[in-house]
Amino acid sequence: MSGPFLSAGVFAGPVSNIDTTQQHELGLMRWDGGRILQYVKFGGNPAKYEWIQTDTAQFTEPYQVIQLAASVTQVPLGVAEFGGSSGSFGWITRLGPATAKVATTAFAGSELRPGGTAGTLGPIWTTAPTQFGGYGIAVATGVANGSLVNVRCL
Repeated sequence: MSGPFLSAGVFAGPVSNIDTTQQHELGLMRWDGGRILQYVKFGGNPAKYEWIQTDTAQFTEPYQVIQLAASVTQVPLGVAEFGGSSGSFGWITRLGPATAKVATTAFAGSELRPGGTAGTLGPIWTTAPTQFGGYGIAVATGVANGSLVNVRCL
C-alpha cells in the first residue's frame, strides 16, 4: 500500500465535498488553511462535527472510518467536520483548528479525550483511564453541537 502522502497541490473540489465516488487516493493528506486533512472512506454515517475512528474493517479497508464509539478507550482519528454517509468519501481534520463535538463540561484550554459519548470528546480529567493522552484542546467552552477545538490526531 502506498501513502499516506502530504500534498499542497490541486484537488478536485473544496474540502467540504462529500463524494459518492472516490476522487483522490485514500489516505492522502492535504495541507489546507493551517490544518492537515486526510481523504477517507466513510464506513458509517458520522454527523457533522463528530469525532471518528478507524473502522473495524481496517485490515481490508485501512482508510475507512466510522463515528467514534461510546467508549473511553477508543482512539480518535480526527473530526468529520462535514459529516458523511456510508460508502461516501471526504476529508477529515487530523491536525489543527476544527469545529467538533465537545462535552459541555469542557472549558477553554481543556485537554480532550474520549469521554463515553459517541462522536464526542470530553475533558481528560472526567474519564478514566487517564493514561491516554489528549487528542485535542478546547478553544472555547464545550458545545455539544460543535465547538472550536485544536485537533491533535496525527
